[in-house]
Amino acid sequence: MSNNKQIELLKKYLRGELSKSELGEFTDIFCNEISEKNFEAAIENEMEFLTSQTNDNPEIMLKGYSRLLQHMNLKNRARGSLRLSRKVKQATLAVLIFSFSAALLFFADKRMKHEEPGEKIEVPVSKIEHLQLTDSSEIWLNSKSAIQWNKSEFNKEYREVYLDGQAFFKVKRNVKRPFIVHLEAFNIKVTGTSFDVKSYSNENDVEVSLKSGGIVIDGASANRLSISAGQQFKFNKVTKTGEIRKVDVSDFIAWRSGQFRYEKTELQAIAKAIERWFDVEIAIENEDMKNYILTVNQKDSSLEEILEAISYVTGMKHYQTGKKIVFYKEQKE
Repeated sequence: MSNNKQIELLKKYLRGELSKSELGEFTDIFCNEISEKNFEAAIENEMEFLTSQTNDNPEIMLKGYSRLLQHMNLKNRARGSLRLSRKVKQATLAVLIFSFSAALLFFADKRMKHEEPGEKIEVPVSKIEHLQLTDSSEIWLNSKSAIQWNKSEFNKEYREVYLDGQAFFKVKRNVKRPFIVHLEAFNIKVTGTSFDVKSYSNENDVEVSLKSGGIVIDGASANRLSISAGQQFKFNKVTKTGEIRKVDVSDFIAWRSGQFRYEKTELQAIAKAIERWFDVEIAIENEDMKNYILTVNQKDSSLEEILEAISYVTGMKHYQTGKKIVFYKEQKE
């Protein structure tokens, strides 16, 4: 068999394109006639091909070389050993390992470039940002939130963004290109819907509240979770536990219109929201008051107005030193 024929069969095998008759020829040359030179030439040719042709799906490179490695192992077990000289076998294995490693490096590099966001928006304290993506989806970002995405890859196969903070998404429907929100704890996948996400990297709780449509949460448990309109998924990053519950979603998206609105919420959670919006630090001296449940509903209010409302409801006093605010109970005489 000619050298060109050997090389062509090897290339087709790497691409998974061998016919049944060609597979028989390939087996014969692989176990008997293959030369180091031809094998190396095929590997180099395929590397060039994969580098230029698999920009959108670099996994093909790994699959190609995996197939060849598996074939070698299968033939070893079936025949005891390949009928190659020691020198050729060593050289062949060395070329394969080198090429497979190169494929891994190429794949990792492509994956990193694919995932590395190229556009980033960070929202300062006491601000809300609104943006529209190239697919006509809209995003509202709350105070001290950041969102990133790769402009060159967005809306090709997927519509992917990376969120740290709180955002309300109004996703343009496209079943062929799913919209994926990457969070620290898990991912959210939708095709077209509206929902709110609160996922700050420095806070333990993550909340996903669905206004309309349906979403899939992947990575928070052994199974994918489906959420319906009017439901919220609350997840704790420390305990790795979560629950789906029915909520009034309007309470969790009121921040978009400047409302400081929390219905039957723990004081320490409300304190976190105050810290983010006003760039302050809040301490609650009495441990038993941190889980105190209260309702706060203020619109376009100042920091002092909100603090006064909390003091009125809880019966606690507060004072401020610089950026630090302390809530405390007065000692009874």
